Order: sequence, then structure tokens, then C-alpha cells
Amino acid sequence: MIAPPTGPLGSGIHGGVNSAIKFVERSLIDLNHSTNILCASGSRWHRDSLITLSGRFSESAQLINSANTVDITSDHLIHNYCEFVIKNANNYSGVINFSFDAPLVKLYKDVPSHFFQYLSMTSVNEEVELVLGEFAKKHPGKLGVLSEEQVDSFQDLSHKDCHIISGCIVLDHYEYNGSPGKNLAWVGRISPEKNLEIALEVANLVDRTLDIIGFKQDKKYWNHITRDYPKEGYNYHGFLETKELQKILGNCSALIHTSGSFEAMGRAIMEAQACGVPVISFAQGGPKSLIVDEVTGFLVHSTNEMKRAVEKLNLIERSACRHHAESNFSFGQFADRVKTWLNN
Repeated sequence: MIAPPTGPLGSGIHGGVNSAIKFVERSLIDLNHSTNILCASGSRWHRDSLITLSGRFSESAQLINSANTVDITSDHLIHNYCEFVIKNANNYSGVINFSFDAPLVKLYKDVPSHFFQYLSMTSVNEEVELVLGEFAKKHPGKLGVLSEEQVDSFQDLSHKDCHIISGCIVLDHYEYNGSPGKNLAWVGRISPEKNLEIALEVANLVDRTLDIIGFKQDKKYWNHITRDYPKEGYNYHGFLETKELQKILGNCSALIHTSGSFEAMGRAIMEAQACGVPVISFAQGGPKSLIVDEVTGFLVHSTNEMKRAVEKLNLIERSACRHHAESNFSFGQFADRVKTWLNN
């Protein structure tokens, strides 16, 4: 498995992809496969399965103008990934690339027949979209995606060429909390495309404290958006592992999800519902497939609607949120989808 080239695995910079790698690895181990993960030097992992390489990190495709070329040179980490895979691919029964930012398939024409591409994001870069579209047409079914809404964001992708894997959580790791406090929660990488400023505005409008959890990827963005809000209006907890995250998240009255069309799925949405926490999200992108409107949260179209949704949280049964998570987000369901995908 090939981790994204944007930073060390386990640092928080990869967001939900970190968990996706963990769950795919667990699925493979359950199928009696052994695994290696190709990743950056300085990576941390719960198993002794890492192969680490050095090289210059790539900038996230989300932060590159959609018309710009994604340049890859010999000093890039992704280039070193490619050299390793080209040399060693035949030693593995499968190669799964989790890099969206600069797809491995870009650097050579004939990928191994046992090469799979895991796609974690919606379309944000024209060149990357073209490369993925060509790969999907040439290798139908080997492009794993998270939702139908994600596929729809790519002009060059067809549903028939993609395999929906979706996502999962380990439900036993999340405690149901039926008696929360009044705080609101926001979970994600702190970067402009995540629109944290909207959650800060909503929390300020309804006079509630916002608990912010996530890796501070863009410090300039953080400094810019927080200067307009009183420090007593939010608590920043940093990047947290699941055990600590679910305690804070579970004690909140709702998760404010603000990524919008950039979100292919939304792991935090699943985590929140597992804790019994309703989710308020824009009605676009992957979140639409994870939230039952007016049952496990609210799908809205504006900041004002998001504010009004907070005022209607008493209409949501938190037990319904947990039940929805148990019925739709289990690891067993995910493992079955991964098995079907890799047996393609």
C-alpha cells in the first residue's frame, strides 16, 4: 500500500486517509495477506509493516489551482515511491495506491495488472482528473471510490468503471452519549477548503462554544480566521486519536460539518453518529449519503440554515444516530466491499 506523499503517516496531515489505510490493511490481514506500507520517513504506525523513504513532500492537490500542472521531479517523495514500485511490484500480489495528490500512475504508462487506485477526494485538479479518468477506462473496477457523489464530481469518470468501497469505523471504539453538553464540535484538517470559519460563525451566532479537533495544516489560515472571534468562543484540541476524540465529540450537542462539495465522504460524520451526535452539514458531496435529513442531523444550504438547524437539535433522537451508524458504517461491511474490489 502506498501512503500519500504529503507528509508522514500518523501525523494527522492525511486526515481520513490514515484511517482508510488502517482499515484496508486490517481487511487484508483478515484475508491472510501480509502487508507493507510505503510511506515517508518519520511515519508512525501501530504495526511493524512500514517501508519508509525520504523525499520532498507534495503539496495537496486541494491547494493547487485546478488548471495548474502537478509537477513531479526526481527529488519528490512520490517519484521515489514510483521507483520502488516499478522495481518491486512483482514481489507483491497487489499494489494499492492511496495517493490522490500526484497519482502513481502518472509516472509510467504500463502499471502492473494488480495495481489498484484508492480515491479519497473529489475533483479539484484538471490534470489529476485526466490521469484518473484514463486509468479507470483502461482498468475498469480497479479505481475504488467512496460515494456516487464523489464520482459525479469528475467529468472523466464513469460509475461503471469505479467500485464503491465507502468507509467504516470500529463501532466498539465509540461510546454512545445520550446526555451531552451544549458545545458544538468541528473535526477535520485545518485548511481553507474545510471552511472552518463557517463553523466559528455559526457557533458565535448561537452563542455556543465550538470544540475544534484536527491537525493544523495551514497555520496562516488558522490565524486569519480565528482573529475575528473571541478565544473564549472555541477550544482547540489539536489532532487526537480515536479514544480521546470520541470523548470530546460525544459530549457535544452536534457536529458542524462545513467541507461541502470538497468532501468525498466524511469520516467525522460517521464518528459523530456513532457517539449519538447529530450532524449538520451542507447538502452536497459525500455527506449527503451519510446523513438522514431530520433523523440523524440536518442537510442545509446556507449558514443561516445551519444556524436554524442548531436551534432544532431537540428534534433529533441521539439513539437514532447511533442506530444508523451501527446499520451502515461497520467494519465487517467495509471488509466485504474491499474483498470484492480486490477480487475484481
